[in-house]
Amino acid sequence: MGDWGNYIKAAVLRLQNKYQDIKLSGLNIALSGNIPQAAGLSSSSSIVVAMLQCAIALNGLELNARQFVDMCGEGEWFVGSRGGAGDHAAIYLGERGKIAHVGYLPFQIYKMIDAPSNYQVIIANSQIKAAKSGNAKDIFNQKVCSFNLGLELLKIRIPFIKENVEYLRDITPENLGCLTSEIYKWLKKIPQYMTRTDFRQMLPGKYSDLIDLNFSTHNDPKIYNVRGVLLFGIAEIIRSKISVELLEKGKMKQFGGLMQISHDGDRVSARNDQGKYISFKDSYDDNYLNQLIDDLTSEKPKKVLNAQLYMQPGGYGCSTQEIDRMIDISKDVQGVIGAQIAGAGLGGCIMILSKKESINEVSEALKKHYYDPNGLEPEIINCFTVEGSGLVEF
Repeated sequence: MGDWGNYIKAAVLRLQNKYQDIKLSGLNIALSGNIPQAAGLSSSSSIVVAMLQCAIALNGLELNARQFVDMCGEGEWFVGSRGGAGDHAAIYLGERGKIAHVGYLPFQIYKMIDAPSNYQVIIANSQIKAAKSGNAKDIFNQKVCSFNLGLELLKIRIPFIKENVEYLRDITPENLGCLTSEIYKWLKKIPQYMTRTDFRQMLPGKYSDLIDLNFSTHNDPKIYNVRGVLLFGIAEIIRSKISVELLEKGKMKQFGGLMQISHDGDRVSARNDQGKYISFKDSYDDNYLNQLIDDLTSEKPKKVLNAQLYMQPGGYGCSTQEIDRMIDISKDVQGVIGAQIAGAGLGGCIMILSKKESINEVSEALKKHYYDPNGLEPEIINCFTVEGSGLVEF
């Protein structure tokens, strides 16, 4: 069963670890599904959720939503992917016509929001595979390493934030009672690029176990873009909070704008003046951060707005040139208000938020400018919100 077998094993092992004193019944499994694999659409997460639900039902066990979602997230770690449990929560908690706003560490459900009735999410598959068991997992875990070790270095170099910062999500002006400009000044204390030797030299000896754990999840990339990844994470967390407010107020264009900024943080290529795509690396050097600090105090509304944390893409860089092209093709269609990469990236699918009357135009544009030139059969799915996972009795 390949990778699927690992995910099934992960779900069952998490359950066995929790109920060590109970003899659990095993499962004979026949598995079928239509979620594209290695496409950023949570095919592995769907297996973990399904298997855990089956094992719970078969053994007559009870888990609340928090326990269930946390256990699914732990299951993914079994196969070496250092991700979270957002996909599992979406699969498990879905409600028709609703969008779930959830939080983690600890897991909690904040609210269920009505999905906008006049907009539709469109999924388009680049057909570039990004299997979590291969090179994609390696690159993904490099980013997680930058988050983890970069945050610890930040707390060492800005010691007075230690008491109020446990996770990256805690670095906000509201939580720390600081100005946005102060956060930019703190980021200047972190080198933009670091090597493994740099991490070992800059983090005290007591961090050696944490360093070894993070390095063990991936091959040495030689260079980590620590500052760009940290900025992406800090900004993305603030964007996620603002997005909920925009959805509730029906400000869909602004919501779409945040999707674009988010994808720009993943970008690896852009169109030049001749329409050709060229690779690029964003620079988040001291000059960039100094300019943001100056803009915040400029008293010029547009500059002040563009210098806000949530307006910064950061440098996560998990897109591909094909994905970037598909994003731009979609954006050029009238009625599309936002598009970004889906899932962990490095291939897979994009998500497009479009007015319902523009759905056909989006499909035609992608077919004409991406699928046909590359000799690919179009894989485009018009999505709508549905009920979450469950058991069916025959």
